[in-house]
Amino acid sequence: MKIQYPTLKTPLTIGVTAPSSGVEQHLHLLITEAEKQLIQRGMKVIIGNTTWTQFKGRSTTKEKRVSELMDYLLDERIDVVMPPWGGSFLMELLPLID
Repeated sequence: MKIQYPTLKTPLTIGVTAPSSGVEQHLHLLITEAEKQLIQRGMKVIIGNTTWTQFKGRSTTKEKRVSELMDYLLDERIDVVMPPWGGSFLMELLPLID
């Protein structure tokens, strides 16, 4: 069996938001480098505020996380929404999603 991956067409806009775990300051370079590589491949990148913060395993309060996530999911300019990593605390948002 052969695995086939989808082909991403450019220009593609990727929204990065952290609905669970954000990125600690000493690792911000990883996000910056990933953004640079995606831009070099012809993609547009929008990085949310939640991506840059981290406190006790969460990027910020659940209200701020769900607000940014919903904004990104409803933004017609954004083709793909993805987290920087993690996801253990994403379940906290389910009751808040409209």
